[in-house]
Amino acid sequence: MKKHSYFLPDPTQELLLKACLSPPDRAVVFWKLWKAESDIENLDFGSFRLLPLLYKNLQSADIEAGMLKRYRSVYRYFWYKNRLHLHQIGGFLKQYNQTGADLPLLLKGIPLILNYYADPGLRPMSDIDIMVTEKDLHVAFNLLEQNGMTADKRLPVRPSPLWLEVEKGCHFTSQSGIEVDLHWNLLPESNYVKEENSRYIQRGIEVEVGAGKAKVPDATDLLYHVCAHGMKWNVVHPLRWITDVVIILERDGERIDWDRILSAVQRDHFNLRFKKAFQYLTTVGITDCIPPDVKHLFARLEHGIWEIPEIRFLGRRMELLGDLPGDFFLAYRRTLNSSGWKNRWMIFARFIRCKWRIQHFSQLPREIAVRLKRRLKATIE
Repeated sequence: MKKHSYFLPDPTQELLLKACLSPPDRAVVFWKLWKAESDIENLDFGSFRLLPLLYKNLQSADIEAGMLKRYRSVYRYFWYKNRLHLHQIGGFLKQYNQTGADLPLLLKGIPLILNYYADPGLRPMSDIDIMVTEKDLHVAFNLLEQNGMTADKRLPVRPSPLWLEVEKGCHFTSQSGIEVDLHWNLLPESNYVKEENSRYIQRGIEVEVGAGKAKVPDATDLLYHVCAHGMKWNVVHPLRWITDVVIILERDGERIDWDRILSAVQRDHFNLRFKKAFQYLTTVGITDCIPPDVKHLFARLEHGIWEIPEIRFLGRRMELLGDLPGDFFLAYRRTLNSSGWKNRWMIFARFIRCKWRIQHFSQLPREIAVRLKRRLKATIE
């Protein structure tokens, strides 16, 4: 396997990861190697978000405080920002609880901060991710808007099943800069598996966040989500999924239900994605918490032929194509559990029509041309 890709760390980022995750004495060696190859003034934001973890690890290695001053500033900045996030979400959850709606499921950053990193400054997050049941979506929509949040799309009063299937989530922003990603499925690739999305919330563990209550995923679901979400391209390099995995395994490795993860991987057609993830973790030697038989099972996963182009297209950003590959692969995924080419074609066409808001599939060639022209113009400019 080629070690470097658009969603896996490059050699310099790999040094930073090892400086963050290694025992203090070895961390110093990796830190010096990383520092020799990096310019902190021009650091990519994915690496920048690891600086608080680097600061804490080097601090325990008795590095002179003056040499860590800049890292400490980054740590303090994210500590303050995350405390603000926790305060904001606590107030929202209190209001949400008062409606009588089911407890929402908090995803990504907040569960990791509450249960794993133990220090709000160590795990930067840019937004708050919340997953609610479909029946409670209108409650979440209304409350977020009442709290001064603006949605990135027009919201229906009562979302239809097709709208819920096509839209992968909704992003809200406040004037003060607080951002909330509202979800009704764990992953956009599998949001048609309604019963599984319900089980994620049912299995969640109740927690208190400020004045409110919510749920966080159990260790198995959290690990699955971190890997599945991290193994694809993002405008900010997603390399921190690796530190998240290591910290989850260090604390709860013995409680992970690997059979459930393997079943989910096969159900959601993530075989190649997870195979590459575990190959990488093995390559850099940070899989000590994973049982050998589990590593063997993931190494032997057989993937569908369409997973190869999917991970190649979604593992990098092609400016000219924009969101086209993502939309087509999401539409194709909806057909995988259906039989008969006519039925599968109808499912594919229905998804694209609704996603792009066109009346008939015959309009597709023109719509593709318009979108490509728009992307080409934006790329040139």
